[in-house]
Formats: sequence, structure tokens, C-alpha cells
Amino acid sequence: MIKALVVDDEVLARENIILRLHKDAAFDVCGQADNGHDTLLLASKLRPDVIFLDIQMPGIDGLAAADRLKKYSDAVIVFV
Repeated sequence: MIKALVVDDEVLARENIILRLHKDAAFDVCGQADNGHDTLLLASKLRPDVIFLDIQMPGIDGLAAADRLKKYSDAVIVFV
């Protein structure tokens, strides 16, 4: 099972990604976030295998979050 964290500040975008992931039994959506700060917290707590990460978000954007994540997470980051 591939644990996935879905991050996007737009609810419909998050729901669209989650809907597509649920169609593949290999993925387990372990969490979701709508900002970079929560992404960092959830990634350290949930230890996902892959993070679907929006680039443009208020506060800590996806690029800054990815830069911080690479210091302690081995998760594959897919920018959406």
C-alpha cells in the first residue's frame, strides 16, 4: 500500500486528486492539508510515501515546503 498525502489550498483540487487515487487500490490517502505549514506537520507525523503537493499556496508555498521536506522525508513529491 502506498501512503499518500494530498496538499492543495483549493478544496475541489484536493477532492479531484483523492477521487483519482481512490480508483487505484495501491494508494491509501493517509491525510490531506491545505497549506505548507500543515504539510510539514502531517508529513513528519504520517510518514507518507508520496506527497501530491500544490505549488502555489498562501504562506509556505509548495516549493518551500518541498525544500524543507527533503531534509527529513524520503517521500516522493509530485507537484500538482
